[in-house]
Formats: sequence, structure tokens, C-alpha cells
Amino acid sequence: MTEDGQTSGAVSARVSVSPSLLYSGEVPPQTPPPRTPLNEAAWRNIAITLAVILLIGSGGVVIFWPKSAPTGVLLAPSPPADPSSSAAAPPGAPSGVPMPGEIPGWKQTFADDFTGNLDKWGVYEGQPGGDPGGWFLPSHVEIDNGKLVIKAYKENTPNGNIYATGGLNNGSTFSQTYGRFEFRFRMDEGYGIAFVFLLWPASDQWPPEIDIAEDDGLSRSLLTSTLHYGTPGNRETEHRRIEGVDFTQWHTVGLDWSPGRLEFRLDGEVWSTIESDRVPDEPMVMAIQTQAWYCDGYWSDCPNSTTPPLVNLEVDWAVAYARA
Repeated sequence: MTEDGQTSGAVSARVSVSPSLLYSGEVPPQTPPPRTPLNEAAWRNIAITLAVILLIGSGGVVIFWPKSAPTGVLLAPSPPADPSSSAAAPPGAPSGVPMPGEIPGWKQTFADDFTGNLDKWGVYEGQPGGDPGGWFLPSHVEIDNGKLVIKAYKENTPNGNIYATGGLNNGSTFSQTYGRFEFRFRMDEGYGIAFVFLLWPASDQWPPEIDIAEDDGLSRSLLTSTLHYGTPGNRETEHRRIEGVDFTQWHTVGLDWSPGRLEFRLDGEVWSTIESDRVPDEPMVMAIQTQAWYCDGYWSDCPNSTTPPLVNLEVDWAVAYARA
């Protein structure tokens, strides 16, 4: 491996997705949890706190003793954030990092924090291209507590009783040439179950393809980024890899794509680049997938006795930007 993470002769996984794999059925929206009202004691403590703040502000001092000792300090609730403000955090943030809004020098063109439904995405159903060991099922893709969750578990499929997984892309609502693209995610351990976050040509004519972040399903400490170019009968790649990162924990992966240049980002830092006249200059869409691989495959291996019954990919948010 070179200093910038490049390997020579490396082979990367490519998963082609044809329009026939797009599922046309309904994906149930998330049902938000019921709000729990504050109890009487909590409201009393809030009222007392507000009274003290008002009296101190007017120059008065009052010493009081509540009827029962509070178990903690309750502060007055903050006013609701202005949803038009770029600093406003979205509801939730399961990963601990809220979805970013507008940033200097960029204009946000796509954003999903997965607190609603999947109406911005098309969900896959069927055989992943180039992988006879996998199968996409729409039922394995869902929104759960502010996260996109793609679940891998064994189920009867036309390809046998295998670990079925899921995938989706936003081509029905989005496409863009150049820009910044980011995903915040984590994934369970699971031998033989791999993830990929990629850009796919809006024309559905492959190549090109840009794999922003992909692993081989053998561990969660490897990440690869790949540019696919050439022709279907003469595919060529430029490949980068980074190791030693625990992707069972939350991380943000991203790409800055400009004419002739790809900058791959991890947690906000550029970790590798590709400069080439083969960098695509056509509209592309964002896609998210997991899949089980076949035994002794060129890229990964099939699940084995160590693979948990359930292997989840969790995505907190996905965003895209164009240069302002």
C-alpha cells in the first residue's frame, strides 16, 4: 500500500443495479413515538425556576424551600429552533452528530435524516449484479427511530435460504454532476455481509461508478474507495484503501467530486485522492447497499458460523452539496 492508500492491481466489488430491481410497492413510513407529557412535579419545578430568574432579573432576592426536595435541576425549556436556520439540528441524531445544513462555499441539494419515510428513495428487489450469493428484499429496508436500517438475515428467496439484504438509491428525486456527498453510518460485525455507499450514473449506463466507501465483509476495519471507468467489456479501476478503523462505530464517509479529481473523506478529513481524466462528468445518483457474498468470491466470502443471525447497517443521514 502506498502512502495515500493506493494499491496496484486491486480488485473492487461492483454491484450493478438495473431499473428492474427497483421495487414499486409501498414502504411503510415510520410511526413517531408518542410524546410523554411532563408530570406535575416537573411543571412545578420549571415554574419555580422561572420565578427565580424573573425575580433576580428585577433586583429582588427570594429564598424558598420546596415541599419536596428535587431530584435534579430542571431548566426552562429552550425556544424551538428556527427550521430555516442552518444551525438548527434535526430531530434525533442517533449517531451523536446532527445532519449538517448549509455550509460555507456550498449549497445543499439533497438531505435525508431518515425521520420520515423513504419517499426520496427507490428500494431494490432481486439479484445483485455480479453476486450470486445475495438477494435484495424491500422488507429488509426500513426506518427505525430516526435511522435507515438495512437488515441482513436468512430468509427464503428465489436464490435459496440465504442472508437477504437490501439496497436503495435516490435516482427518482436527485441527480448531480460534481459536488460533495456524505453519509453517516455504522454496521454490525458480520462475516460475509458487506456495505457500499456509491454514486451510480443517472443514465443507468455503466460505467462509470464511484464507490465512496465499501468494505469486503470480512471485517469492519477496512474501507475501500474506487473509480470504475472504461467500457462494460473492458472495465478499469483506480482503487484506494484504508485499514484499522472500527466501522462498527459511527463514522462519516464522503466525497468531494470535481472535474478530474476525487477527494475521499473520512470524518471530515481527506484521506486519499484520485486525479484522472477518467473521472466522470455526467449526472450521478446516491446509492446505499448491503449484500451477502458467495463462497470463495473474488471480493469477499460467504457468511459462516460466526455470522450473527442479524447484521444491521444503520445510516443516520445522507447529504449532498453543489458548489455555491
